[in-house]
Amino acid sequence: MAEHIFKMLKSMELDNDFLSVVNKSKELLDNKNFESIHAIIQSNMNRIIHGLHNRIYTYWDNPIPIYETSKTPLSYAVDTKDIIDVEKLPVIISLTTISGRLGRLHKTIESIKNQTAEIHSINLYISEEPFLLDVGINRNSDELANLHKLGVNIYSVPNTGPYRKQIPIIYQLKKNNASSLTPIVTIDDDVIYPNDIINRFLEVKEYAVVAHRGRCISLDNNSIGPYNTFYAPKDKKHYLNLGTGKNGILYRLGFFPDKISNYIGPLLIPTADDLWCKWITAFCCIPTVILEPEAAYNPELDFPESDPKDKNGLFHKFNNKGSNDISIKGLENYYNFVFGKNLFSIYSFK
Repeated sequence: MAEHIFKMLKSMELDNDFLSVVNKSKELLDNKNFESIHAIIQSNMNRIIHGLHNRIYTYWDNPIPIYETSKTPLSYAVDTKDIIDVEKLPVIISLTTISGRLGRLHKTIESIKNQTAEIHSINLYISEEPFLLDVGINRNSDELANLHKLGVNIYSVPNTGPYRKQIPIIYQLKKNNASSLTPIVTIDDDVIYPNDIINRFLEVKEYAVVAHRGRCISLDNNSIGPYNTFYAPKDKKHYLNLGTGKNGILYRLGFFPDKISNYIGPLLIPTADDLWCKWITAFCCIPTVILEPEAAYNPELDFPESDPKDKNGLFHKFNNKGSNDISIKGLENYYNFVFGKNLFSIYSFK
């Protein structure tokens, strides 16, 4: 994680004096002089935040079409303009994949095509350049052509890892003035979904994020507790419920802000898109509904995977090894510095 942050800082258009600060921080990190690193970061925080916000424009851009059907995110507003009842707005599906899972992605797509709910389009965002666990995908691959035959729109985007599920579709829909109530369901690339899951999401009529599985965020003294102390939600709907994306999450387009500087997640916490989505929606006072509060703890309530033996995912490689706690601290510190408040300060009374 630290290596990623230093590479990211060095790639910014920063002055030489600040680059020397970055290099000094790396030297201190190697020598485990964490107290001095903290002091350097605090004294240069405004410059760091400014540099981060400038970098957002490297991925806040229009996805490049590789294959498209007659219904796309760009056509959603036109396709749905005559729908008066917002409960009848069709769902738009968004996902990404990595090179190692492309060969079996059709299993997930077929399970989504078999849904009982009306789906407007299935949209896949891939990248040719490597990042994290992804070595990149050739846009001319036979696997992509075969997925398009299943009715999938496929786009090339900058490789922001798991954030390719959220940011490109948000960009496309907002750019084309889609309804703020547009239902977006993000899914994982290695899960076989039961054919009623989208309908179950839509049956929740409250203005809330809806996830099949998740945890409740614990509060510990004056901060968010460690991730391993998060627990099975006692209330299906709560402001501290955190949806985990494996089994799918439903958002409404209006849950996400218009201001581009809010889309800091890929730079700040590159492996933890679920956490960024929670923080960004919680700041808009959007609660989260967890359909199966025990699903993250009871395998019998979980959805099957296309290859249960595959452990080459972000959870196993990064987030299960303590990086979620680092990400949470990063989010809390960032929001406290930029906005003067964070998730703990807003919801500690709930």
